[in-house]
Amino acid sequence: MKHLFTFLFAIVSVSIYSQVVVTDVTANQTLATQLTTSTNQLSQLERNYELLKESEEKYQKINSIVTSVYNLGEILKLQKEAIFNVKLFLEKTNLKGDAREKMVVKCKNIVESIGRSSENISNVLKEGFFSMTDKERIDFFKEERHHIYFLVSKTRGYALPYLVE
Repeated sequence: MKHLFTFLFAIVSVSIYSQVVVTDVTANQTLATQLTTSTNQLSQLERNYELLKESEEKYQKINSIVTSVYNLGEILKLQKEAIFNVKLFLEKTNLKGDAREKMVVKCKNIVESIGRSSENISNVLKEGFFSMTDKERIDFFKEERHHIYFLVSKTRGYALPYLVE
C-alpha cells in the first residue's frame, strides 16, 4: 500500500507539470492571417527602405551640386586672381615691341576665356540648372573649374617673378 501511494503520488506529481496540447483552429487561422499581414508589411518596409536609400543618394548628389555652387565663389576668386596677375605682369614686365604684343594678346585671350567660362556657368545656373541631370551639372562644373584653374595657373606663372618684389 505504501508503494501504491508512492506510485500514485509520483504519477500525480508528474502530470501536474505536464502540459496538454490544445489545438485551436481559430488561432491557426489567425496566425496564418498574421503571417500574411506581416509578410505584406515586410514587403512595404523593404520598398520604403529602397525609397529612402534612393532619396539619400539624390540628397547626396544635390548636396554635391550645392557644394559645386558654393565653389562658384572660388571660381570668382580665381578670376580676380587672374586679372590681378595679368595686370601685375603687364605693368612690371620688361618685354618690348613684338614680344610684348604677343604676351598682351596671350593675356587678353586668357582673361577672355576665363570670362567665357564664368559666363557659361552663370548661364547654366540661370537657365539650364534644372534641365540638366545631376551628373551633367557636376561634370560641367568640374570641367569649367578645371579650365579656369588651368588658365589661372598660367597667369601665376607670368606674374610669379614680379610677386616676390
